[in-house]
Amino acid sequence: FFICLAIFAFGEGNFSVDEVDKNASEISARNLNRIIELNAKIKAIDENLKGNIWIIKYANFQNYQELTQNEIELEKKLKIAKTDEEKDNIKKQIKTISDQLALLSGYENMPFSSIITMPEVNEISRIHNPFAIITNFSNIKSLESSKSDQKDQLARLMGVIEKLKDKELALNEIAKIDPSEENQKNLYNIHYEIREFNSAYQIGATTYSVFEKKIDEQIQILKRDIKTQVKRALNIAILIFATILIAFLLKFIAKKYIKNDDNFYLANKFINVINFTLIVLILIFSYIEN
Repeated sequence: FFICLAIFAFGEGNFSVDEVDKNASEISARNLNRIIELNAKIKAIDENLKGNIWIIKYANFQNYQELTQNEIELEKKLKIAKTDEEKDNIKKQIKTISDQLALLSGYENMPFSSIITMPEVNEISRIHNPFAIITNFSNIKSLESSKSDQKDQLARLMGVIEKLKDKELALNEIAKIDPSEENQKNLYNIHYEIREFNSAYQIGATTYSVFEKKIDEQIQILKRDIKTQVKRALNIAILIFATILIAFLLKFIAKKYIKNDDNFYLANKFINVINFTLIVLILIFSYIEN
């Protein structure tokens, strides 16, 4: 193959056998060096993805599927086994696989459920008095955090896909240089893995878009409630301030026209009681929802 490639590369000139062998060796050496470079790149990508949660989940899911298939095949073999020794051996293998499946039971389903299925958006608790404004700020923060978490998950998944595509390019080049069965299998596996991750990302992005709109709608409702209650709080503050101002005015009038100290004391006390009562009533009625 390399000899033919060398002849093709250098044209139809008159080359000796030694020259052709030399050219073929040079091409082979360059290809070998390139494969080494590509394998180093693949190793670096694998090392970078080693602790990635999506890669770990997907690998465990794949292992679970393979073990399940092996268990099915062993069950079929057990039915046609003839000797007791053969049956016992198969049963031991099935038991080993069953134990492994039990350890991987959490990876029975596709590992992208948290991306594909967004958290349930519960009905928000509306506020009807200024005292609950702080609660709304807390709810908004919680909703923003939930939205941010899902967005970050999608971003991390896309980061994995980009690295897998880099690995795919390297494996594809290796398969072109050396189209061995192992290299073709590695290329097929990375193609399949990227398709699975891409599919999950596309569904997740669509689901997130709907989720984001619901969250944003709820946040807007909460912000409108806050704005309404802030206006109410300002009105209450103005009303209380007016009540206090009127009380001071009444005290000023009482001091000016009531000369008897005892009577002034009683009038002043009466004004304070009325003022305090009015402020309490204002606050109570502002707290009552209806």
